[in-house]
Amino acid sequence: MMNIYSIDDFILKNIHCNKLDLVHIQRMIEQFLQTYLQDLPPPKRRRCLAPIDTINKTSKSPRVK
Repeated sequence: MMNIYSIDDFILKNIHCNKLDLVHIQRMIEQFLQTYLQDLPPPKRRRCLAPIDTINKTSKSPRVK
């Protein structure tokens, strides 16, 4: 797995930009993603499709059948 520093080195070598430009672009991308994620509606709650055993009272929590 690549860490953030190896990714930076990879980008710097392959697109031939300087470190300052890379940091600036990374900040712009982060701001864009933060703005985009704030505008997303919350995910809809999905109902559970597995039947739940609520009859068994010996257990402290319901179990999936």
